[in-house]
Amino acid sequence: MYMPLGDSSACLWAAAQAPVKPQSPVGEMLAYYYKAQPHLFKDAIEEQLRRLRDERDEREARRTAAEAEKAESAEGATSSMDITLYK
Repeated sequence: MYMPLGDSSACLWAAAQAPVKPQSPVGEMLAYYYKAQPHLFKDAIEEQLRRLRDERDEREARRTAAEAEKAESAEGATSSMDITLYK
C-alpha cells in the first residue's frame, strides 16, 4: 500500500480501519483530538473506555439486583402459598 510522505499522523489516520466519517458524537470528539490535539488523544480514549466500563458495570449491577429481587419475590410468594396450604 502506497502512503505519501509527510505528516505521519495523517498517514495513520488514512490507514485506520475505522469509518472515514465518525458516526457518533464521541467518535467526532475522538477524531478531533486525533487530528487537532494528538497529545490529548490517548487521555481521551482512556476516559471514554472508563465511561464505557462504568456504564457496563452499572447495567450489570442493575441486572443482578433485578434478578435478586425477582428471586426474593418468588421465594416470598412460595412462602405465603406454603402458609396457606398448611392452615
